[in-house]
Amino acid sequence: MSKLRVFAMNSAGDHRSGGTIARIRHYLVFLGLGIVLGITIAGAGPALSALPSGSAVTTAASYGSTFVVGRPVTTAAGDILIASLDVRLDSVSITAPTGWRLIRQDSNPPGYDSLTQATYYKAAGSSEPATYD
Repeated sequence: MSKLRVFAMNSAGDHRSGGTIARIRHYLVFLGLGIVLGITIAGAGPALSALPSGSAVTTAASYGSTFVVGRPVTTAAGDILIASLDVRLDSVSITAPTGWRLIRQDSNPPGYDSLTQATYYKAAGSSEPATYD
């Protein structure tokens, strides 16, 4: 006695249900994306989690038209130095020390309390001064 079996074939020649294959493909895309993102984030861990130590940060405050800040103790050639200045003067003209490049400067619009923020960067050389003014 023989039995006749009939299978429904989809366009890919697979005898499984088309809905099941579509779901598996759908999940495989998300699984692949999750693996790629996981590897990317895991590899960037040290860069994302490292904060500068206390000796790598210098802060200063000034009440006047000049400003002097000391070089961080741990500065080595090739380090990127970043300076952020918050200034509350009605007439703002910020002049950065030689070698510092402006990243961005923003000021409050007229009608608000005067506040300007400027951010600068500099690649440290082999011989940096003790202070920047």
